[in-house]
Amino acid sequence: MRFPKIPALFLLTVLFATDLTNSPALAKDSSKKDEPTALYGIHAQRINGDEISLEAFKGKVLLISNIGIHCGTTPQLKDLQKLYEDLSGQGFEVLGFPSFDFAKSKGEVQEVKETCLKKHGITFPLFAPGKVIGPDKQPVFSFLTENGDKSMRGEVGFNFEKFLVDKHGKVRYRFGPFTGAQSSLLKTKAKELLAEGGRES
Repeated sequence: MRFPKIPALFLLTVLFATDLTNSPALAKDSSKKDEPTALYGIHAQRINGDEISLEAFKGKVLLISNIGIHCGTTPQLKDLQKLYEDLSGQGFEVLGFPSFDFAKSKGEVQEVKETCLKKHGITFPLFAPGKVIGPDKQPVFSFLTENGDKSMRGEVGFNFEKFLVDKHGKVRYRFGPFTGAQSSLLKTKAKELLAEGGRES
């Protein structure tokens, strides 16, 4: 029995398309979606040692930032505190995650407390120091850097990157380390998220 001849170019095209469809990298991108429940399922350790679930912040707009205490951007702490004071009554939270990933030497919890709580008077939720880059980064930063629009994904580049998360747990905006918490753009986006609808059913 003779089979009809299939043009070589057509056959190569079909094989190439099949290979792309089965490519793990492409499959990961094409199926990538925000998973709000993943954020609320994460547990993190507070600066006082208590462990809490981020579900405690469900239904609120969040600004999550990796903070540094030994760098030129450390004064941004006061801007984060000011933003927190201005908007916290409207369902807004700032979550600070100290990290020494970009420091020359590893610091201690007591140093974080001295810098954040005593020197800068931080009252927003502060968490224990941890990694925010690499394979051992904290789950919350795995979520933040792997979700949201593709243009926002990728490893944190320096201290004080800022992620705005909406009331449903979706990563909506990402700001670099040199966009302060008092910048007009960041404040505008935060207020827009606060004005959006509440919890999803």
